[in-house]
Amino acid sequence: MQTLSDMQRNRVDSKDIVRYGFVLFALVVYESLGTIYYLAPPLFGFWFAFVAAKKDPRYMWLAMCYILFYEADRGLIAASGCLFLYFFARFVVPMIEDFIMSRFVISLAAIACAYLVYHPLVSFIYFLFGMEPLSFSWLFIYYIFFEAIIAAMVIR
Repeated sequence: MQTLSDMQRNRVDSKDIVRYGFVLFALVVYESLGTIYYLAPPLFGFWFAFVAAKKDPRYMWLAMCYILFYEADRGLIAASGCLFLYFFARFVVPMIEDFIMSRFVISLAAIACAYLVYHPLVSFIYFLFGMEPLSFSWLFIYYIFFEAIIAAMVIR
C-alpha cells in the first residue's frame, strides 16, 4: 500500500479548461472580426513568438487550435501552419537561442518568420499544385510591427 500512496493523480483542473476555453473562444471571435477589419492583425505571428517564449505543451495546443481556425478562415492549406509551427519551435527556435539571448529579439524573429517565411512557403505549395499563389501584401509589415508591440507587452 505504500507505493499506492506515493502515486500522484494526473487530473485536469476544471479551472484550466474553462480559462483556456474562454481564451480560445475570445481568439476565435477576434479572428472572425479580423477578416472583416483587415487592419486588425490576425495574431498568427504572435502565436509563434508565444510558443517560442513559453515552451509549454498547453500553449502549443492552444496555438495549434487557433492556427487551424486561422487557416480555415483565410482559405489556406489545412494544418500547414501547425506543421510549420512545430518545426519552427522544434528546430529553428533552438538555433536562434544559441545566438540571441533577448526574449524580445527572439519574439521579433519568430513573428517575422511567421509572416515572411510561412506565406511564401504556402504560395510555393499553391504554385506546385497549379493554384493561384498568395500575393504579398504590405500589410504583413504592419502586422509584424503591431504584433511585435503586442508580444513585447504580453510575453515576459
